[in-house]
Amino acid sequence: MFICLFITFLFQGRFDLHQPLYECQTCQQQWTPDLKDLLRSGYWPASVSNSTLYTLDLLSSFQELKVIAPGFSRQAFAKLLEHRTKCGGRNGHINSDALQRSFLEFSYASFEEDQLCCSAPFTCPACTPEMLAVSADGNRKLYRFHRNTRWFLFQSFY
Repeated sequence: MFICLFITFLFQGRFDLHQPLYECQTCQQQWTPDLKDLLRSGYWPASVSNSTLYTLDLLSSFQELKVIAPGFSRQAFAKLLEHRTKCGGRNGHINSDALQRSFLEFSYASFEEDQLCCSAPFTCPACTPEMLAVSADGNRKLYRFHRNTRWFLFQSFY
């Protein structure tokens, strides 16, 4: 039995679905999934009412895209999802502002989870025991002001 329409976003685009209504076979009690159930199932709510959901796979892939291609915008990602929605024979607009807000909330929650689990998302290759590169001043530039005849002009800057 289904009630209450909600919107789900996958890599295949937008899907308009009905929220399931669960029923216990022994006591006949009925309930709808709450926020914990949705998060365990791999969905991230875009609003408090859980009427719009994003898959965790979609948000984590967008996060990886932002790291690999920092210039990749949320509007371009929303257009990609709209195109996949139309290619799948469905229709519906994708709100890029809601996508951005949900993505930022997801990114912050992922960061806090990493902090609580004590996992380092980035390790500096220069600070590890297997140091990859060494530079005298950090910019790989060795200024030779004393060889210059006007070296005293640069004394206050460096």
